[in-house]
Amino acid sequence: MSKAQRIRQQSARERIAAQQAAARRAEQRRKMLWFGGAIVVVIAVVVRFEIFCLRELARADDYELLHLTRRGWTIAILFSIPFGGMAYLLFGRAR
Repeated sequence: MSKAQRIRQQSARERIAAQQAAARRAEQRRKMLWFGGAIVVVIAVVVRFEIFCLRELARADDYELLHLTRRGWTIAILFSIPFGGMAYLLFGRAR
């Protein structure tokens, strides 16, 4: 095999390796985009739930609140996401 043929063969291998590496990077980007999209959806759902809980708390009369004051429920909802909101909906309001 001549030197020119070896160089061509080597450059063909390098091109194939570069194409495979590019394909792997593209697959990783697709996975990251999907994962990033899932995170955005989860965050949006949690934020919407928090807004819902705070709105329900704001609409409730003082005599309807159980176990904590309005300020207490607000702190619980905001600082223990999403468990504070669930606790308020389950235990903090009169049915």
